Amino acid sequence: MLDIRTMRGSDIDFAVSMTDHEDWGNVASDFTRLMTLEPGGCFVAWENGERVGMISTTTYNDYAFVGSLIVHPDRRGRGTGESLMRRAMAYLRAKETACVELDATSEGEPLYRRLGFKDKYLSLRFFRPADNRPHLEARLSSGGDSDQTVRVITGIDKRLTGLDRSRLLTRLIREVFESVFMDPSSSPNGYAIVYPRSGNRVNIGPLVAADVSTAERILDMIIRAYASHDIGVGAPETQRTVSQIMTARGFLFRPPSLRMYWGRERRYEAHVYAIVSAEKG
Repeated sequence: MLDIRTMRGSDIDFAVSMTDHEDWGNVASDFTRLMTLEPGGCFVAWENGERVGMISTTTYNDYAFVGSLIVHPDRRGRGTGESLMRRAMAYLRAKETACVELDATSEGEPLYRRLGFKDKYLSLRFFRPADNRPHLEARLSSGGDSDQTVRVITGIDKRLTGLDRSRLLTRLIREVFESVFMDPSSSPNGYAIVYPRSGNRVNIGPLVAADVSTAERILDMIIRAYASHDIGVGAPETQRTVSQIMTARGFLFRPPSLRMYWGRERRYEAHVYAIVSAEKG
């Protein structure tokens, strides 16, 4: 019998092992962060005393994102994924969430459609292999005050997206403060955060900027700093310039996901050049 329980700290090793199966590169801090942000909204499926699947949610007031839906390969095709999705959606409905989004693989699309999700756009994926150039310091341009950095970045993000992602951004900034990048102008109009993946990999996310030139300046700072790392980026297809920006800098295309939504559609992507992650939106 399937038993769905709230995710706990003792489940983190299992969660990381599941993402290893998918080559997503997640690390333990990803799940600590998810559980801290949404302590009642991350779930693990158990069957016959064994963990067999998981799912996470992250809420931003009346907007939410569902991610990390993975069922163990040996237990697929038995309705476990649907049970996890229904549990997550029940949690979000109870919080009166007006819009829920997720990034769907082709295997998951039929399930999400059954649950009322609609297509929004392709969620593009890019990858830049390490080129072994010298590691250059091109880091935070706002000084060493993390509190001030939090205030500036959360202000930029809310102004340019219309979302209140301050809980997540505050935690990310404090965790990886030395990997925060900002528009170096006197009145910053963009920022990006770089966070570690397993192995010699990092991901950029989010990258939010008022215009293309600002996004390019920030991206170039990141590439100079992380040239010796494999760099991953996810970006909305609706950001029309993003493919050109990435390919001009040596990024390669990876298979995209499909961004889907349930409820009232939210449009916030006009200034988004990189999403946070596939599990946080």
